[in-house]
Amino acid sequence: MLPFMEQKNTDLFLYDYKNFSFPAHFHSGLELIYAMEGPITLLVEGGSFEIAAGELGVVFPGQIHSYETPAGNLNSGKILLLGQRLLGEYNAELSGRAVRYPVFALSKLHGDCALAIDTLLTLGGEDVRLQKAYAQLFLCRFLQAAELGAARPAEEGLVYSLVKYMEENFQEDISLGSAAGALYVSSFHLSRIFSKVLKMNFNDYLNSLRINAAVQLMDSTDLPITRIAYEVGFGSGRTFNRAFKKQMNTTPSAFRRRGSC
Repeated sequence: MLPFMEQKNTDLFLYDYKNFSFPAHFHSGLELIYAMEGPITLLVEGGSFEIAAGELGVVFPGQIHSYETPAGNLNSGKILLLGQRLLGEYNAELSGRAVRYPVFALSKLHGDCALAIDTLLTLGGEDVRLQKAYAQLFLCRFLQAAELGAARPAEEGLVYSLVKYMEENFQEDISLGSAAGALYVSSFHLSRIFSKVLKMNFNDYLNSLRINAAVQLMDSTDLPITRIAYEVGFGSGRTFNRAFKKQMNTTPSAFRRRGSC
């Protein structure tokens, strides 16, 4: 799990996910999620779509989306985020557009799509020209099969501003009131946006961002759990433990022990 998938500055960002959930966010690039084992639910602009093993989810630039692991299921797969530089001339074609049904059986797309994805997964940070070539090969073949429509605009850009504000400030001592003040709207209106669009309240969304950031630190550093709690914005270890257990169904210490087994 990653705290800010959409803030990555690399042209090609790769992530192996397992039992994955992630709160609402968006990217300036194109996101592909390939399910290898078990189902994962993609929620994008009001729609809910299950991605089964062997299927590919496609999220266009600017679309607010989130992921959930269905209750009682396990899953794993790959996420590829293709930056704008890799999209090249396709940036204009994707702008303001969306896939009408964003889930595809990879085996039913042109063989070049699977070739491009497999190659991008192995290229890593190598030659940007090769990354660009395979990213555009994927798009060339994919767009021949996909049915596109206009993206559903967010409420006057407020949702995008809200998501961006939360991602940039979740480590700080923020509240619904301070977020509303920063965006020049009422707390009541912002609360309605959380319920209507993000499908959770302010505190749950804030905690979700913080827990995702904590998980990354627990996986990549040896920092003490209490230090991690403060690093990601929690005011106390007790609050962090409670929020972590609610989201992850285990304690932080048990989660870290499980990762070292």
